[in-house]
Amino acid sequence: MTETEIPTTETQEVLEPTIEDMIQAEDGVPFTTSLAIAQAFEKNHFDVLKAIKNLECSQSFTDSNFAVSEYTDSTGRKLPMYRLTRDGFAFLAMGFTGKKAAAWKERFLEAFNAMEAALLQQQRQKETQRLERQRQKELAEQKKLEQMEPPAPHPWEKPEAFRSARKLTRNQTEALMGLLNMECLLQDRQPEDALKELLAFFHIASLEDMCQSDYRNAVFSVAKRMFLSSKNTEKGQNSPRYTAAINGLASFWNHSSDFTRGDIQTYIKNKCGISLQEGLASDLDGLKVLFALWGGISHYGIKI
Repeated sequence: MTETEIPTTETQEVLEPTIEDMIQAEDGVPFTTSLAIAQAFEKNHFDVLKAIKNLECSQSFTDSNFAVSEYTDSTGRKLPMYRLTRDGFAFLAMGFTGKKAAAWKERFLEAFNAMEAALLQQQRQKETQRLERQRQKELAEQKKLEQMEPPAPHPWEKPEAFRSARKLTRNQTEALMGLLNMECLLQDRQPEDALKELLAFFHIASLEDMCQSDYRNAVFSVAKRMFLSSKNTEKGQNSPRYTAAINGLASFWNHSSDFTRGDIQTYIKNKCGISLQEGLASDLDGLKVLFALWGGISHYGIKI
């Protein structure tokens, strides 16, 4: 845009716009209009519109600082105008020269400053009022709570030491029996003898009488006896005993973890190449499966 000298007309009386005419605000954002600029700088509004359209600024700057709007003239016609931000006005006013134009630039910028200060003050007042309302609300809620009757005490409950001890679940009982079968295979014992020894250790008549608090100790007790030196290591074990031990250990793993029977069978198939559904071909297969089962339990863990 070429520089434009503002004409001076000493004989023409011009009504100077007030600060309210020069700067307005909407949604907390101050702006001026091309109409106010034309009036203050004594220019034809059409020329101001043309000057804005010819500004060599980026599209993003134009979109942010020049908004197309309209106004109603004295005859009731709707005519176009622009809304300009502070930066938009400064960019446009750079092309206005002369002493009088410089004075109006100062007045517009002072008006922008005054409007921004007023808007900031309004925001501070609103925030102060909001905080005060929030404080009053909190005080009212606190007072309401203080006036409320205290809650009724909870009914008395027996201490833990006086309550009936919980017994083993069915899954825990089956898991423990599976571990006992594994012990019997490795130690060449009869299941009845191993069970009787375990019950005597905990001073109970059957596994159904065992408390939850003793389950962990029972598992460790059986596991410890399981890997003691076998009483008869030279004797070969027959396949039915291996099958019972495998089923017992698999049952223990199943009931002590999130793995299903199918999961455990698949694990054995992948580790040993042996299908439990088809049965054991030899005692050596039984040993392979037992060690694979115990390795899986050790690696993946159990819930006890």
